[in-house]
Amino acid sequence: PLCSLSVQPIQNLLFKMMQKRNVLVDVRALDLLYAIATSENSIQIAQCMIDFMPKAPLYLRESLATKAAVLIQSYGTGDLNSVSVLIKMIQAGGKELNRNEVVWRAVVQMLALKKGMQREVTENVYSIVKSSISTNFAMVKLAAYLIGEYCHLCVSSFSIKDAVELLILLFNKNEDESCQSMILTAMMKLVSKSGEVKMTVKNFFRKNVRSL
Repeated sequence: PLCSLSVQPIQNLLFKMMQKRNVLVDVRALDLLYAIATSENSIQIAQCMIDFMPKAPLYLRESLATKAAVLIQSYGTGDLNSVSVLIKMIQAGGKELNRNEVVWRAVVQMLALKKGMQREVTENVYSIVKSSISTNFAMVKLAAYLIGEYCHLCVSSFSIKDAVELLILLFNKNEDESCQSMILTAMMKLVSKSGEVKMTVKNFFRKNVRSL
């Protein structure tokens, strides 16, 4: 605590140091910013990390995303805006977030406590993935999880058949086994919600499960 108090007045300086593109300086500055975060300044610090991410050197992006996600989940209000910020961060993170499990899981955990946001966020992520030429693994996993869990809430926006078609497309575009496993799990959940997709999913499993 004493260390945090002594560093807090130079928060703006740490913001600048984090953008030096010197691995010996910016990594340490990022660690210090994370260390001094409190309930009063954490969202400001997280937003600074997120704003810097598109311009950040590749070696720093995953750490920026992870730290920002933890701060938002720990100190944020858990409202729709907080979740939207995390989703935008996944989009901005690119392939550097392919192996990151923290950010997309933070969205999942926040939604589990906020039933009123589940439909809107699922529709948003569905739209993002459907309109994207390519998405990183974190976004694919988030989409697969949300569609599997909350697709039945979104029937006014897209059908379960539409959801299965998107999942098949994502499966064929992603060779990562962890992504493919989550997509298959989501398909199984959709079958339990609607019998109309049973044959489509069954035929897909016959053709593809042996390839995993």
